[in-house]
Order: sequence, then C-alpha cells, then structure tokens
Amino acid sequence: MASPVSKEVRALFYKGTKGAIVIYDISNRATFENVPYWVAELVKHAGKVPLILVGNKIDLRGRVEGCITSEEGEELARLLSEYMGFEVPFRETCALTGEGVQDVFLDIACLIIKSMLQGKPPHGKGT
Repeated sequence: MASPVSKEVRALFYKGTKGAIVIYDISNRATFENVPYWVAELVKHAGKVPLILVGNKIDLRGRVEGCITSEEGEELARLLSEYMGFEVPFRETCALTGEGVQDVFLDIACLIIKSMLQGKPPHGKGT
C-alpha cells in the first residue's frame, strides 16, 4: 500500500535519483509484499537505477513468528534482477546493532559510481 504522502509529492523525491536502497522489515510481511510496488514507482520516476534490496531487523528472526526468511529475500532479489535487467544485490541488516548497515551503503555507493563511470544507469528511464 502507498504511503500517506500523495503520489504527486512522492514523485518529486525521485528527481535526480542515482540509486536506491529498498528496505523491508523482516518481521512485517506487508512491507516485503509492497517491495514490487515501490520498485515499480522508482522505475516510473527515476528509471532503472542501481538498486539494493535489504531485509532489516534481523535481530527479530527467531524471536518473532512469521519472519521473512533469507531465502525469500534472495528470491525476491532474483525476481527484481529479472525485472530490472541487471543484478539487484540482497543484504540483511539490523539497524539496532548496525550489523550490515555500513556494507549496504558501501555497496550502493560502488554501484552508483560504476553506473556514473559508464556514463549512464544500467538501463535508462523507460527501458
């Protein structure tokens, strides 16, 4: 489901986007199921920019029932890779402890730099 911020206002946030980190909460299946919606909106407004899929709150795995598994996250990243036409890396993090967070930012920075050195995103807007 869309955020309470209107689509028109959200569209402004995409201007100049060079890359994206799409994060879901592993303890909240709805956030996982909404990832394709957010990626489609990203592509609509920014094109097929470098992207990383992140499952956050891994500290809750084993403590909360029904958590998204690593395998489910990897499968979603595979499907997103097919949709985007380039590899979408998958990472898991814990913002509470910081586990994996630095790696995500380093990875997206490298993907953006690589994209810029090639002179364009992996696939331009609308392709």
